[in-house]
Formats: sequence, structure tokens, C-alpha cells
Amino acid sequence: MRNLLIILLAFVMIFSSSCENEVDINAPWKETLVVFGLLNKDESTHYIRISKAFLGEGDALQFATVYDSLYIEPNALDVTIEEIINDQVTRTFTLEADTTIAKEPGIFSNPSQVLYKFNTPSGQGLNPSAEYNLKVRNNQSGNEISSSTDMVGSIILSQPGAFLTEIGMFPQATTSVKIKSALNGKLYEIFIYFKYREYYLNNPGDIVEKQVEINLGRISRENTNSGEEFTNTIANQVIYQTIANTLSKSTSTNQVVRFADSLRFVVNVGSVDLETYLSINQPSNTLAQERPTYTNIDNGIGLFSSRTSFTRGFYLNDATVDSLRNNFITEDLNFQSR
Repeated sequence: MRNLLIILLAFVMIFSSSCENEVDINAPWKETLVVFGLLNKDESTHYIRISKAFLGEGDALQFATVYDSLYIEPNALDVTIEEIINDQVTRTFTLEADTTIAKEPGIFSNPSQVLYKFNTPSGQGLNPSAEYNLKVRNNQSGNEISSSTDMVGSIILSQPGAFLTEIGMFPQATTSVKIKSALNGKLYEIFIYFKYREYYLNNPGDIVEKQVEINLGRISRENTNSGEEFTNTIANQVIYQTIANTLSKSTSTNQVVRFADSLRFVVNVGSVDLETYLSINQPSNTLAQERPTYTNIDNGIGLFSSRTSFTRGFYLNDATVDSLRNNFITEDLNFQSR
């Protein structure tokens, strides 16, 4: 959820900055709703953020701190999502306003915020074969917006295989992540999380579980077919170096004791619309900073799309634990044998 909101705020900032150059601030005001929502078939609670673009004379950053500049009175909005299978509406979800999730401090008004949510019954989650239509109506202004998305289906992690309980990570070798693609999946993000425990020698009772993120990058597939196998490989020496760069060394003045536990593989998959949105809004490497604003919201701006995620974890074998302890890259981190 936190990542979803970060992406939304980036979108709002891009929209606001483009307004400064392109919109006549003296023109008649028109309500513009900003929507962001990513459905996930594997979740039972789904959130949609609906706010409004703000416009006026003065400092836009000041407007952003004002709650009423961003949100419409929740009771004024009717928000529904229809499930469509074979051109027929099979279910309709009515979304309710939720103000219980605090927004983190930042440029925009906080901590109060308005999200809209719906739940799917146990065992009756979103259908990966369905299309979902979002409809929003402001009963005070009569303004209506809509959007639709297909669902990203399931992915299969072929390697490392599910039959393994332990995994090795030797510095001279590589680690491969082999995936069978998901239906409607366009963008793939692959992460490995190295999980460990540590405590400081002067406080051995305070053992803390931590992790190091190793980002294998994004892969944009040419098509969105399911079941097509592809592989991403990383040199284990890169993993060791990332761990060494992230963790502080154990020294006489910083005596820390560590235990290596496991590797967790995470694959995030996004739809075509999400891939397009992220591609357009990524930082520019050229002098040309003007870029188009992508939206798939009819009569509004924002993104309504879908995603999924897959996680599998493995304990590290004893040989890898010994390697982390004695390898020249990580020997100063004071990993212990089991």
C-alpha cells in the first residue's frame, strides 16, 4: 500500500507541475478527479485513492498541504467496481470511504487522507479471467469518471524450485530466477531479500531480524501471454558485495554479531497500463524534461490497473553460512556459524 501511494504522489506532482506551464490559472475552474488503484487477485481488501487536482493563484506547494485542496467530501462520491465476464456483469462492489490509514509526512496534506475500499468474501476473490470497470460519480457536481482493467494472472517460479528447503549461494557461482509469465503481465520486478539476525555484544538479549534488498531490475515483456519461460541471473559476488555495502563492519567500537538465515525471492508483475505509466514517468536522462501525462481514466486523470506478486523463501545451507563468515568480501561483518 505504501508503494502504491508513493507512485500516486509522484503522479500528482507531475500533473501539478505541468499545470503551471500549460493551464491558464484565470480560466473557469473545472473539477478534475485524480484516481489511483491497483487490483490484485491475491488480496481480499482493495483500495482506490480518489482525490482532486487543485488550481489557483499562489504557491502550489502551499495548496498541497491543505486537506480540502485534495479531497472531496466522502459522502458525495458513489464509487463502484463491476466484474465483467463474457460481457455480463457478474458482481458489483460498492466501495466505502476509509480514513483509518494515516498518510506519512511529506509535501501533501497529512496524516488524514481518504481512500475507498472493498472486500471480497473468503474463497471468492477477484477473477483473473474477468474485466473490472470502475465508476465514480460526484453527487454534488454530477461529474462522472470511469476506467477498466484486465487482471494480471498467476506466475510460476520454476527456479529455485518449490521442492527445495535449502539453497546455496557460493561467491564463484550465480543465482538464477526462472519464471513462467502471467496472463496480462507486462512488467516484471525481481528482488532477492537476504534475511539475517544481529545483536550488539554489549546487549546480547536484543536480537533484531533484518534484511538486505538485492534488486535484479525490471523486465518488460514483448507480449502478455501466460506460461512463457524466461530467466534473470545475478552473480553471487554481486549479492555478497551488496550485503557488505549495506551492513556496517564489526569492530572493536562497533561489536555486532550476525547470523545468516534465508533468501526470499519476490516477483512483482504489473499490467500493460502500469508498465506504460511507470515508463512515461521515470526520470529523464535528457535535457528535454517535458513529457506526456499518461492516464487511463475517462474524464479524469490517473491510473486504474492490476498487479500481482509472488514470494518464496529458502533457508541458507551450512556451506553458504560458512562462506559468508570466511569470504573476504563479508568476513568483517562477523557472521557466525550455526
